Amino acid sequence: KSTDTMGRTQMAALDLTKGNPWCGQVTRDSSGKNKEPWILGYKGENGPFFQWAVIKLVGHDVPLILDAIPVERGRKRADIVDDLL
Repeated sequence: KSTDTMGRTQMAALDLTKGNPWCGQVTRDSSGKNKEPWILGYKGENGPFFQWAVIKLVGHDVPLILDAIPVERGRKRADIVDDLL
C-alpha cells in the first residue's frame, strides 16, 4: 500500500481466477480424477478451465494487471505469491 503523487492510495491485490474453457480431451485416472495438473474443473460450469494467479494495482476505476501466471493443481499459495512478486 502506498500513495501516488496525487495523494491517492495504491494497493496491490493478488487474485486466483479461471480463464478460458479447455476444449481438448481431459485425461482421467482410474478414480475419475483429472490427471492434467494445469486444468481445473468448476462445478456448474462448462469446465474444465485453466486457473490463473494475477497481481494487479487496485483502488481506482480500472485495475491495472501487472502479471499473470498459470496455476498448477496442488501448488502452495506462498510459491504462487513469490512468483508474482
